[in-house]
Amino acid sequence: MSLSLVTWRSGAMIRITASVGQGGFNRASDVRVVQRALRLYKRRYIRGREISETGQISFDVVETIKHLQRRLGEDESGRLEPVSPALRALDQIKRTAGISFGANTFAGARNTVEILVSDGRFVSMGSQWGHVAIDVGGTVYSRGHADYYVMPRATYLERNSFRETVGLVLEMSAKEVAVIASELRRRVALKTPYDLVGNSCSTNVADVLEKVGVLAHDPRYQWDASRRTAVSPKEILIIVSRSSRLQRRNIYPKQR
Repeated sequence: MSLSLVTWRSGAMIRITASVGQGGFNRASDVRVVQRALRLYKRRYIRGREISETGQISFDVVETIKHLQRRLGEDESGRLEPVSPALRALDQIKRTAGISFGANTFAGARNTVEILVSDGRFVSMGSQWGHVAIDVGGTVYSRGHADYYVMPRATYLERNSFRETVGLVLEMSAKEVAVIASELRRRVALKTPYDLVGNSCSTNVADVLEKVGVLAHDPRYQWDASRRTAVSPKEILIIVSRSSRLQRRNIYPKQR
């Protein structure tokens, strides 16, 4: 059964098979799903002429998507992806009466972690092949050669502005975020010495992701199939980019 058909029945999630909206793939079945969801949103928050289920993209559909994204604090792309906070927000509107936007928006849309993969730096011990850190709730955990650094997200991005960083935002449940945060705090408290093979920036991120079922290494290239060993920043970038959990990719360009 097409995912786009599993919609609006009792207890069913809103699902689309490809992007819908401005510059989207816009399959007719997916467009109808989005139009049905946006019609309820527009009734509640915008008013005006009702959106019809035509299966074709219109100016009204794109502008309503932008309105939703604006209220969620997202970029106003006018397009919905199969996995995105905006689509989850529409699902919660369907399920929950009187839900509000703004600072206290949907809890489901906030359950994410961001994997921060930076390019290489030859003058830094252990960072010649790049660096990986993880942002959990605005706190970044970064296994360095000298220490396990924990700092606010803004501080980390500023300190790393001498090189380009790619952010991979992954969808998580609240329980999964809690598991990751707890495991990272445990690792920081252990103060285990840095090891390129078993306790590097990359292995720490890969380990915590795989505790919640997110594949973060290529199993074809493990030295010992019975235990997880070395993994590189590039490997994490490639494998995690293919995850079904991926919501979006952020680019933090080199600033200095």
